[in-house]
Amino acid sequence: MTEIEQYRTDLLEEVKVTAAQGEFRHEAFVGQIAGMLVEAEELSDWTPCYFRDKGHRRRDLWVDGFLVEDMEIDASVTLLVADFRGGPEMKSITGAQLSSVCDRTLNFVEDALAGRLQDLEPSKAYHDLADWLFRYGSKIASLRVYVLTDALLNVRVRELPAKKLSHMRVEIQLWDIGRLFRAHETGGREPIEIDLTEFVEGGIPVLRASQSDADYEAYLLVVPGVVLANLYDRYGSRLLEGNVRSFLAVRGGVNRGIRTTILGEPHRFFAYNNGVAGTATDVSVIKSGPIERLVRMKDFQIVNGGQTTASLFTARRKDNADLSRIFVQIKLSVVTPEQAGEIIPLISRYANSQNKVSEADFFANHPFHRRMEEISRRVWAPQAGSVSYQTKWFYERARGQYLNEQVKLSPSKKKAFQLQHPKHQLLTKTDLAKFYNSWARLPDVVSLGAQKNFVRFAEAIAPAWEASDEMFNERWFKISVGKAILFSATEDIVSSQAWYQGGYRANIVTYSVALLSHLIEIETRKTFDFEQIWKLQAIPSELHPAIATLAKNVFDVLVSPPADFANVTEWSKKEDVWKIVRDCGAVLGKVFVPYLLGRDEESEGRSEARKEQKLTTKLERLTYIVTNGAEYWARALKWNSSRNILVEKQKSIIALLARKRGFVPSDAQAIVVIEAEVQLQEEGFR
Repeated sequence: MTEIEQYRTDLLEEVKVTAAQGEFRHEAFVGQIAGMLVEAEELSDWTPCYFRDKGHRRRDLWVDGFLVEDMEIDASVTLLVADFRGGPEMKSITGAQLSSVCDRTLNFVEDALAGRLQDLEPSKAYHDLADWLFRYGSKIASLRVYVLTDALLNVRVRELPAKKLSHMRVEIQLWDIGRLFRAHETGGREPIEIDLTEFVEGGIPVLRASQSDADYEAYLLVVPGVVLANLYDRYGSRLLEGNVRSFLAVRGGVNRGIRTTILGEPHRFFAYNNGVAGTATDVSVIKSGPIERLVRMKDFQIVNGGQTTASLFTARRKDNADLSRIFVQIKLSVVTPEQAGEIIPLISRYANSQNKVSEADFFANHPFHRRMEEISRRVWAPQAGSVSYQTKWFYERARGQYLNEQVKLSPSKKKAFQLQHPKHQLLTKTDLAKFYNSWARLPDVVSLGAQKNFVRFAEAIAPAWEASDEMFNERWFKISVGKAILFSATEDIVSSQAWYQGGYRANIVTYSVALLSHLIEIETRKTFDFEQIWKLQAIPSELHPAIATLAKNVFDVLVSPPADFANVTEWSKKEDVWKIVRDCGAVLGKVFVPYLLGRDEESEGRSEARKEQKLTTKLERLTYIVTNGAEYWARALKWNSSRNILVEKQKSIIALLARKRGFVPSDAQAIVVIEAEVQLQEEGFR
């Protein structure tokens, strides 16, 4: 069996497990792959909507999921459709089969645009998609069709078939089992490779701006505005670094001042605009006479200037703007793939310091995540059910960590790792944000999608960390896992109900969890004992009927929007819906009483956990400082001597560490040392 075949077998086993929990295997496969694409930042989010039917002229209509949120950034809509085989043998997919699958999805879009799908079942997500396409289809610039399959692309297929639909540019993205395997091997994310000679004959002139001993390369470019718009037209929001994409998604992609300059004073655009900061992990630069030209970029990411880029694209599309007189300066930093995870977020942070981008927008790299990671690696979960061994909940601080941990393991060690860290106990950052905000009674925010919800989560956690990081401790982690268990159990409960016919499960679940939180608060003035849930590693079966009743109340509200608001997906994003759910007449029930915690008990547990974390933090600081060793601190002191960044107090303590082997600083001194090191690292010390 080849590695790809083994990967497919493992993937299908995971699909079987999910399908056994109430989903059909086809839908489970789509959910599995779509989740991988979200984790890899190929998609920002998605909404499942399995649909198979006949349409106009008896044509097949197929769609399995959609994403419309990128409309706010690059006027694109994404549709997912699967060709799922599921058999024991790996089959191939031909160009003709691929074209046929795409046509069935485009048939759905064409019928929706023409208003021929207005009679679909209103309680289904595919009704929302059809309704949305009918109302806003004229604004779509590009349609991305993701074909997901467990088959392997036939080697004779040289290129994907070109498609055209109405006024939209159609882009087909095939994720066959081979591409999925390659993404799995590289940690999930697939870098963009751009051949600039396709956009500018001979490439773009560049000026080198880095020294030979620097740990990165730097270039300055002046790019025609039409080229930047064309790049964005082809690659869309995939060009935007994660923080920038999130920033634009939350705040809107087009800046009014930039648009005014494009339309009114294009000749002054270069003078008025700050330009674009970008990164790449590799480039090709060739000599062309007396000048150098940039001809290729790998994994190009815009870390500052997302609004500039989006505004050029939008002004040309919406206002028919002439971009021929517009030029944009680009500062390009080239870092190795090994450096990328550490350096690119820092470049993004400092490049955006001139703009109104809050700390929440850079929260993905906050020390909060390092602490959650550290706790998750050392804390064992209690044995659950019939399992005779303990497991851990794996917190994924950086994308792909869970897979990367397994890449170099032998088959036996890989199996042991998976037993110790089962896939259903993987916690991603966006998962944690979803569980946290659901219990914080923000279901409308959770319904906005993973990126926007994560920003809201950051806006709560970042200032709380600054006020007292000790509150984020082992107990906080266990309570968070308890919330994850509750959310997952509610998903299973909803899926098993007779009234649930598929669709909107994510919305039903977040509103149900929020409603439970609300009722516990107003009816009992107590809190849910999530530590008890941690010990059980499950939601007690006697609570299931009560949770199902709450979910039915939520379902009735969500699928009954007002007459002027027929789209349930959009309806669930409104704060007014949460007010209606809160007032729907649902009651808590006595069955929850044994699982509630009084305010005094909660306060005592929180206080004790903070004391323990404070002691742990002190020990971690001291261990880190001593482990680095005298040579490291001597090098830091020498590096500072030519730059004079540190004050005398900082230098004197570091000098003691550099000279006196075995010197252990006090906690106050340790804090000074750590702060000094951060200052040095911000200036480039490594």
